[in-house]
Amino acid sequence: MDNATFLKALHVLSPKYADNVLFKFFMEKKHRQIHKWLHYFPIYDKWFKDFRGTDLVFVEIGVNQGGSLQMWKDYFGKDAKIIGIDIDERCKQLEEDQITVEIGSQEDVEFWNNFKKKYPRVDILLDDGGHTMKQQIVTFTQMFPHVKDGGIYICEDCHTSYWKSYGGGLKNPNSYIEFTKTLIDQINAFYTGGAVSPNYFTTNIGGIHFYDSIVVVEKSLVPLVPLDLTKGKPSF
Repeated sequence: MDNATFLKALHVLSPKYADNVLFKFFMEKKHRQIHKWLHYFPIYDKWFKDFRGTDLVFVEIGVNQGGSLQMWKDYFGKDAKIIGIDIDERCKQLEEDQITVEIGSQEDVEFWNNFKKKYPRVDILLDDGGHTMKQQIVTFTQMFPHVKDGGIYICEDCHTSYWKSYGGGLKNPNSYIEFTKTLIDQINAFYTGGAVSPNYFTTNIGGIHFYDSIVVVEKSLVPLVPLDLTKGKPSF
């Protein structure tokens, strides 16, 4: 099946693919190799579309062949700054206008300390790196606080949380999925009667959204103490 036929078939099944700008780039435009799961494209567009045409700083961990960096550049527009991170030094040759590649390990805290000094602002971070539990958890704990208020943090390929070869396994407390589940209690800490102490995540996570293999965390400063409001004249 050629690309055109495939797009027409998807349009019949679901316009969210055929009308998706990112998926159209993937299918129709010339670019370096991109490896993404099909169902990721509408999730990307749902969370990224409001940043299109802005001067955002977008970070993707895991450069591979560099095609997705070109996709983000095309999607976000001429004012966006796209930063790729990879441990493979050959990825530096994939730099181009608007695209910078930094070489380092995502489980290296010192790398992140230097990165944050070099890039004081990050609007969106997409973790498509090595997918091990240590890599994903270290990256989140180091970089979520660095994401700008109103920004988005996404970790994808979270199915590795169920694979022992990546340090995961179903209900494994050391997996990234189980780690993010604890954040649910954290954002509700004020209602736990002291069982969970409020911390940075309590007042800086606007929402957590779970999809097939993807976890989206909204960076949003929330009130230090929940405000229960009532307004209006009682009816009885």
